[in-house]
Amino acid sequence: QFERPVIEFLRAQGVQLKAVYGTSGDLWEGYAAADFVICQMLHSSVFAACSGKPFFNIAYDRKNMAFCELLGLPDCCLPNSEAGLTALEERFSFLFHNREAFRIALSRRKKALRPVQTRFAALLAAEVPQPMAPDDFDLQEDVAYLPEAGAIVPSIRNRGADLR
Repeated sequence: QFERPVIEFLRAQGVQLKAVYGTSGDLWEGYAAADFVICQMLHSSVFAACSGKPFFNIAYDRKNMAFCELLGLPDCCLPNSEAGLTALEERFSFLFHNREAFRIALSRRKKALRPVQTRFAALLAAEVPQPMAPDDFDLQEDVAYLPEAGAIVPSIRNRGADLR
């Protein structure tokens, strides 16, 4: 519950903010309503970027920095090891005051990455086994009940092995 004291501290300093807790839908609405996101977790940066919101990630891991580099926005990330008060204030001020330029750059980069994402999705789909058609699935022969596991599992007896 580290974030709650931070939120209260920021409010005491006069920062107007809304903390969003709840379902994934609530969180998406929160990102959509935000003007700027300050975060530490990689998934928060991903959600902000997907929502088209500029963000400032205080990176605890190299993957956070790599994500910002992929976006072509390395300034949106500050390694935790460099996160002293002065560095935080300077980077936040720079990003916040230039957030519209970062929003535009983010939008352009997302468009540029779209074909790569589409190719990746197609390659991934080609590797994932497709569901069997209903007429190819014989419930009597293709599944086995394992009482000790309390589950019905695909049978591999027809492939030369036995589950028992």
